[in-house]
Amino acid sequence: SKRAAALKRWSQIMGEATIREDFKVFSDSPQDQAGLLRFITASKLAARPAWQQHASVLAQKVQVVETGGDLVHLEVSGYVKSKGISADQLVHIPSYGTYQVKAIERWADPLASKSKRHTDMAVEASEVAEERVEASEAREELTMEEEDDGMEGEQTWPSQEELQAARMKRRRVPKFMGEYASCWIPDDEEEGSDEGDEDMDMEGDEGEGEGSEGGEQEEEHAEIEDDEDEDDGDETMSLAPDEEERARSEWAARRAEEQEQKDYPDEVEVPGDVPARQRFARYRGLRSLRTSPWDPFENLPQRHHKIVHFSSPAMSRAKALKTPESAVPAGSYVTLHIERVPKSLAHSLQASCAGGMSGYKPLVVGGLAGYENRMGLVHWRVTSYRGESNSVKSKDTLVLVQGARRMEIRPIFSEASESSNNHRMLRYLPGTGSCVASAYAPVTWGPGPMLLMQRQKSGALTVVAVGSTLPPNANRIILKRIVLSGLPFKIHKRKATIRFMFYNPEDIRWFKAVELWTKFGRRGIIREPLGTHGYMKATFDSPIAHHDTVCMSLYKRVFPPYPEDPAKQLCSAAASGV
Repeated sequence: SKRAAALKRWSQIMGEATIREDFKVFSDSPQDQAGLLRFITASKLAARPAWQQHASVLAQKVQVVETGGDLVHLEVSGYVKSKGISADQLVHIPSYGTYQVKAIERWADPLASKSKRHTDMAVEASEVAEERVEASEAREELTMEEEDDGMEGEQTWPSQEELQAARMKRRRVPKFMGEYASCWIPDDEEEGSDEGDEDMDMEGDEGEGEGSEGGEQEEEHAEIEDDEDEDDGDETMSLAPDEEERARSEWAARRAEEQEQKDYPDEVEVPGDVPARQRFARYRGLRSLRTSPWDPFENLPQRHHKIVHFSSPAMSRAKALKTPESAVPAGSYVTLHIERVPKSLAHSLQASCAGGMSGYKPLVVGGLAGYENRMGLVHWRVTSYRGESNSVKSKDTLVLVQGARRMEIRPIFSEASESSNNHRMLRYLPGTGSCVASAYAPVTWGPGPMLLMQRQKSGALTVVAVGSTLPPNANRIILKRIVLSGLPFKIHKRKATIRFMFYNPEDIRWFKAVELWTKFGRRGIIREPLGTHGYMKATFDSPIAHHDTVCMSLYKRVFPPYPEDPAKQLCSAAASGV
């Protein structure tokens, strides 16, 4: 009928306008009313948007209260959005930092018209607050790092009880053997425990990881420098012709290096003047990157213990995002009494919010949930925004935009594998597909969208990646891989002589336990060195081809660089005009 056709056409139009697949239009007929009830019963509530998980205040008025010093109090009046806000939680003012709240005053809505003659939208609020909530003693602190425990990880001498328990441990000893001689018999459970550890471990110290720059590596490996380039320093807004030409040449060199990594991923050459056992002393071999174990608490950086560790991120997130009972509900008109704000920043903020139509800047004060002011090892799943046109290297300085906070980070990229505890580091942000970016930064509870921006030579910021937040995990293992390659010299069935991988027999004996593999899928082991020029004998699971390439994979755990001053990590991005 015409009625049914019109109803169907109207439903299609409304569905396209709302862009929702579950949109339906019902008429006033009894059949449609019954269908409406069934639809409501079977419908599920949509997931809460990420921006509604954190409280915020849309500022209407900003006042500065002088206290007679360099620090003043700031009174921000406005409407509470998304969810309730508490005086015990910290607040973040974009481009101005994170502060504590002394009290929250709740007022009557000044925009609510009490009679028909009140048509002006600027009606003043009442002089007396309806409610005043003071901060309790359990409020969040501004401390960003955990306390430094110098004795953490230190070994202590066993107590007398532990020594006595060790002596009384039962051993299977012959009857003719005395107590002194029986102490030299190893336990049954320890006899085969170290068999293979010596072979797989290259006995190289991981040091402080790749993120411990500036003197945190051990002295014995001080001469071994990483391959990553250092920062170029401060850049000016305008470049001279010679500087622009140098910038173009640097960009071309980086693009060539990135293309080389795509053609020959992770391949490096053994230096001829430095033995490989010294140059790659901190690397070790793994039988399988996916299944081989790696101790997450081994050789951690010096400042890694200052970050927050979560045994159960899901439970910590639920506890942190729970709205406290003393919170002022969303939709209320409140005044935040923010304390200990620098005077210069407070007056600058007041001037920007009090400007006219041309100079007015909207202000949204964001509330931080629990632990969101603590430093942690934060991860994001990111995708390149411009595809292959990007050239973003691990440890490059990027600007993170997430919620109300902007900060400078130096992330490292790794594979986004879900079936493995070990994740291979990527030297560049891939142009296609997704990866995981990891950096030391204040904790942010997801899910939530984020942007990564890169500063160009001219000072402009461009978006290089978009993504979402992953749960913080301080024990995520990111391994940097290097591949040593050699060529077959002589082949006899499954045996072959390999050259150009090492240059002395001592290096061959050092890496003898590491498995070999070829680019055509063969697996092999090193038998023995041959001569004094780095030739070696190897055996493979099947005959190899003369044009094949023999490779060896070595790994070491890496960490992102730790910021020198975490408190200035947020302000540096603010000063850049983000």
